[in-house]
Amino acid sequence: MTVALAWLASYLIGSIPFAFIAGRITTGLDLREHGSRNVGAANLLRTTTRATPAVLVAGLDLAKGVAAVLLARRMGLAAPALAAAAVIVVVGHVYPVWLRWHGGKGVATMFGSFLALAPIDSVWAAVVFVVVAAVARRASPASLAGTAVLAGVAWARSPRDVAVAATCAAALVWWKHRANMARLLSGTEKQLWKAE
Repeated sequence: MTVALAWLASYLIGSIPFAFIAGRITTGLDLREHGSRNVGAANLLRTTTRATPAVLVAGLDLAKGVAAVLLARRMGLAAPALAAAAVIVVVGHVYPVWLRWHGGKGVATMFGSFLALAPIDSVWAAVVFVVVAAVARRASPASLAGTAVLAGVAWARSPRDVAVAATCAAALVWWKHRANMARLLSGTEKQLWKAE
């Protein structure tokens, strides 16, 4: 029963749609109908061109992942169930019941959940994310690279349950980025900002 409650809490924490709320408050827009139609910080930035709400949303989405894992740990979940909670909070972000399963792509929430579960792995992934984002000026290649590195580093240095969970979460993030990958291949993926 404790495991089920912790997993439900992880899903519900993940499903809080901060980007959707911020879009409504700042511009009155429904992000599901604008830009990439993604309910996440990157689409909020592109759609509103306001950096502060987007940065705040990214931080809150990351905090959701941290909170879910810390709560599950506090509830006494064993390692495999705790690793599953780290994935479930990402599922909640990607498929929130409140928005009829139309959420974000899970990147910040994944980094948050694994920051609490496997901090060194997450730091390596964050470094790669920042470097790729700075070079490409696009969120999608940075997200793909960062999540792949997180899973790879987890296999190299973390327990098997953490590595499996990181791989599952990364696979979900990559699945949600399939349209972005097509645009990257065709050269039509939009930049987050222009070079000076």
